[in-house]
Amino acid sequence: MSDLTRREFLGGCVATAGALMAPAVAAAPAPVVIVGAGLAGLAAAHALGQAQIPFVVLEQSGHAGGRVRTVRDHFADGAWVDVGAQAGGSGYVNWIALCEAYGVAMSPGSPRPSAPPDTLLIVDGQRYSKAMLAAGELQWPFELKADEYAAAPARLLGQYLMPVAREIGTPANVLDGNWSRYDGITLGDFLRERGASPGALALIERPLNYNGLDSVSALSALRDATRLLERQERVSIAGGNDTLTSAIAQKHSAQVAYGVEVEALVQRDDGVDVQVRQHGAPRRVQASRVIVTLPMPALARIDVALPAARREIVKHLPYTQIAKTHVQTRTRFWDQPRDVAAVYSNGPFERVFDMSDSMQSERGLLLNWINGNGLRAFDGLDDAAHAERVVDWLASAWPEHAESFETTLVTHWGRSYAGGAYAHYAPGQLQRWAPVIGQPVDLLHFAGEHTQLVEPGMEGAVTSGLRAAREVIEKLRA
Repeated sequence: MSDLTRREFLGGCVATAGALMAPAVAAAPAPVVIVGAGLAGLAAAHALGQAQIPFVVLEQSGHAGGRVRTVRDHFADGAWVDVGAQAGGSGYVNWIALCEAYGVAMSPGSPRPSAPPDTLLIVDGQRYSKAMLAAGELQWPFELKADEYAAAPARLLGQYLMPVAREIGTPANVLDGNWSRYDGITLGDFLRERGASPGALALIERPLNYNGLDSVSALSALRDATRLLERQERVSIAGGNDTLTSAIAQKHSAQVAYGVEVEALVQRDDGVDVQVRQHGAPRRVQASRVIVTLPMPALARIDVALPAARREIVKHLPYTQIAKTHVQTRTRFWDQPRDVAAVYSNGPFERVFDMSDSMQSERGLLLNWINGNGLRAFDGLDDAAHAERVVDWLASAWPEHAESFETTLVTHWGRSYAGGAYAHYAPGQLQRWAPVIGQPVDLLHFAGEHTQLVEPGMEGAVTSGLRAAREVIEKLRA
C-alpha cells in the first residue's frame, strides 16, 4: 500500500485535482477527510470550505448525493423523480439556508399527491373508495372500532400516537426518564395497550414507515410523531432535490474524489491513516481528522476501532427497508370518476401515490411504496421481476386500463450501499444510543441523519454535517 500526498491522491481521482495544490504544498498539514459525498458530507465540506480548512471528500460511488437522488431522462415527456429524499419542510432552516447559499430555487412540495380528494383501499383485490365508505355507500371490508373508521387508513397511527406525542412536546424530550417505558416496548405493544383493534393493527402495519410494528421502539415512533406537531409546509427543490448536492459537489469538485472506497481508519498520535481502495488498488492518505457520514450498514464495512458501545450501535441500529417503484402510464385513469391521490392495500404492495405533478402531458406517474416486512414477499427478485409484479398487481386492480402501464423504475434502498432508507430505533435503543451516536471518538467525527435526535431527513443530514464540521474547526483552531 502506497502513501499518497493530498495532491497525488486527488490527482488520481478527479480530473481537475491537479490544479488544487502546487507541488511545494505537498508537505502542508494533512487535510480533513470526509467519508461520503451525501448531503451530510457535502454540508460539512461547505462549512470547512468557508473556514478555509483543507479537506478531501471520499465517495465510493461515481456520483454525489447519497440518498438524495433525482432520476431524469428515464421517463417520457420530461418527467423526473426523486427516488430518495422527496421533500423537506418550511422549518428546515439549515437545509433552506444551504439552498440559498448555492442559489438553488425552492418550490412548494415535490411531485406528490395533490390535496387528497379520495383514497382507495384495495383489499383482497377489490377496490373500495374511502369517500364512499365514509358516506356509508359501501360496507367496510374489515372490522374496526367505531372511533377508528374516520381515521382509516392513513391517519390511524396518528390517532393513537398523537395524544402521547403532545404530552412529550418536542423530540428532545424523549430522552426524559418519564418516557423510558415507551422505549422498552414495541410500537405494536403500545397500540395494543391503547386499545387498537386487530383490524386497525393490520391497516397500520402495511403502510408503516418502519420495518414492522414489533421491530420499532414505541418511543422512536413517538419521537417522529412529535416532529409533526409543528406544522410545516412541504417544500422541495425545483427540478429535483439532488440539484443542491450537485451544486455543492461542483463548487468543490477539486476536493471530491469518486470511486474511492474507505476500507480502514487507523487513528495515530499525529492523525488518521485512511486506507482506501481506488480503481481496484489499495492506497493510503493521511488525515488530520475524519468526518464519517456513512449510515451504519456502510460504516460496518470499514475496519475501525471504536468503543464497545459504539460498535453495538453500528451493528444493531435498524434501517427501514424501502422499495419504490415508479410506473409511468399513458393516461391518469385513476382520476375518473373521482380524483384519487393515494391507494392503500392490505397485501404486500402496500401503497400507491399519484406523482404526476412533474408531468407536462396527459401521461401519469404512479409510485408504489413498500416498506420493511412487506418486502419479504419480493425476496430473491431482481428489479425487473419486482417491477413486473407491481405492474401485474396494478393491472389486476384496474384490468380495464391494463394497457396503460409503460416505463418502470425500481429503487430498492435495502440493496444499496447505505443498507436502507433511514434509521430508526428498536426497543431499548433510543434513550441509550441517541445521546452518544453522534459524539466524536478521538479524531473521528460523525454525521448523518441518524446522528440527529431532533431534526429529520434532509434537515438532519445538513445539521449534522455542519455540527461535525464545527467540531473539527474548533479542535484544529484550539
